Amino acid sequence: MSTPNRKQRRSMAAAARKNARSTTTVTRPAVDDEGVVPEVGNIMTFESGPITLAVKCTGIRQDWLRGTALFDFVPLESTVHPVPLRFPAPLVEHSTDSGKAITHHWEKLTYLFELPDPAAFPAMTISADDRRLMEHFIQTCEELAGFSAIAHDDQLIVRMRDGQDWTVEANLPNKEAFVAASVSFRQLQSGQEEASFDKIKGRLFQSLAKLPSDQQENVRVVLTQWSQARADLMNHTLNTLVCRKVTNATENDPVSFRGIRPEELILTYNYGGTIHFGTRRDALVDLTKDPGDKAYHTYACMVSIAGLSHLFFGFAVLLKAALGHRSTARVVHARELGL
Repeated sequence: MSTPNRKQRRSMAAAARKNARSTTTVTRPAVDDEGVVPEVGNIMTFESGPITLAVKCTGIRQDWLRGTALFDFVPLESTVHPVPLRFPAPLVEHSTDSGKAITHHWEKLTYLFELPDPAAFPAMTISADDRRLMEHFIQTCEELAGFSAIAHDDQLIVRMRDGQDWTVEANLPNKEAFVAASVSFRQLQSGQEEASFDKIKGRLFQSLAKLPSDQQENVRVVLTQWSQARADLMNHTLNTLVCRKVTNATENDPVSFRGIRPEELILTYNYGGTIHFGTRRDALVDLTKDPGDKAYHTYACMVSIAGLSHLFFGFAVLLKAALGHRSTARVVHARELGL
């Protein structure tokens, strides 16, 4: 990533030194006569129009003859890795990349939510109709876990020249893979689907009464934890939530994907042309008319789908346990991890 010019670097450094949390907001930096080059470890945000990305400076290479410097940045949400998993990454046995993407996402989910092992959920008495819906949810998750879009190494590439000229590009799954993932994901996500997370969660709560009384409260707490994690990921991307926890930030403090609400963004893509050319087509045009904005919002949509999908993979393991199933492949993987 290129650096701002010399005067702008001085301005950025001055702001970083004045801020007790060593955080700098960079939009179109105002010129200031104070300061020096920011130090390694500074947390900064890059903003341009709707784009907001939080990064951490990991290195500075200075060219004293030319009076320039090259900053090395990593996304702030990536700085939490590696995170020890509390249980094997869910449905990793169905992945097409040896579980790299699923494990990567579950490190973030573990860092945020500390959810209990879904395989430890107790077996429940489930009606035949409910069992059929839960089996469909599990099957859809297992298929989605093997989709190329889920395993794809998504990247958002931001280049800046002289602190002013921005270009934003995204390395994303091709359209065929994106559409396929969106369609399958909708079956898990949309409340209009019979085997969606919301409806199946409701069936599990209804089945609580069939458990021994001394187990009901613990099971209720576990289901509430999974429900709350899903609610959080509906309102903020996985990356945003990690940034907020890393820096103790609030929504008023710039973080990656500030203002992106995954539930709304996914609906806009689904009903703007990805699945249906419907009521949100004008909204999608507005989000994607600029090439940089299109790359940013499409990347944010994929981040949103991936974050929720991986949570659903964990919930699928919980459903297997509720139905009395145990995954041999998962046990083998747990042994490989030493869990």
